[in-house]
Amino acid sequence: MIHPKTCGCEQCLGDVIEELREERDEARAEVKRLQDDETLGSQIDRLADFIMREVPGEPSENEGAIDTAIRVMRRVKTLTMALDVATDIRSR
Repeated sequence: MIHPKTCGCEQCLGDVIEELREERDEARAEVKRLQDDETLGSQIDRLADFIMREVPGEPSENEGAIDTAIRVMRRVKTLTMALDVATDIRSR
């Protein structure tokens, strides 16, 4: 006989317990994987260090590393597009 998991019999409770153990083990494995990966904070620290070391004149505004990176990338994109247009006009 197939029991609904909510019937409360020993077999159903055992099935629920087993499913919960599997979910717990999966969650523990995910936590371990996240702990082993580089933390978000250390990634942001690395980005800030890179910007200060490699991008002349930065940081030029009072903003965090992520906002600085976005601003710098937008500026590079704008300059690249302007250079493409100028190169296209010159080659005509």
